[in-house]
Amino acid sequence: MKVQPVTTECLGEIKHEPGVYALIMSLKEKRTITIGQLGTFDFDPGWYVYLGSAHGPGGVKRRTDRHRRDDDHKRKRWNVDYFRPFATMHEIWFSYAPTCREHDWAWSVMRMCGAKIPVRKFGADDCYPRCDAHFFHFPSRPFPAEFRGDLMRLSRYTQPL
Repeated sequence: MKVQPVTTECLGEIKHEPGVYALIMSLKEKRTITIGQLGTFDFDPGWYVYLGSAHGPGGVKRRTDRHRRDDDHKRKRWNVDYFRPFATMHEIWFSYAPTCREHDWAWSVMRMCGAKIPVRKFGADDCYPRCDAHFFHFPSRPFPAEFRGDLMRLSRYTQPL
């Protein structure tokens, strides 16, 4: 299993395989955004990490292509669809896996230095009782090395990252 940071210019390398991904985005200024049924929230400037899984047709490639597409007419299916038009996407971290690793990724991101949950249950409204969110705010840019190191410490990861 590989955890790779991928700039938006290199997304052609992502495959149509099942897996998990992290969208690395930023906001330049404070914004008030309505996130579907979750409500309306103030989002501080900084960096945001959204975690998702892609086990349906098209896998990680199809899902990440959808998230990075700027389309005002795109149907809003996930909480991040409401946030994404206001944010700049910088990277996508991803890994291929036949089983869902999204929750493990959430736990690892949550333990990274500076991580805060800006909206409880954002991206995790169907994740009970384990995860408070699959969406995190950072005052400065998160880097994959810290994330990768924490994942490797999780006992269930026996494959190289």
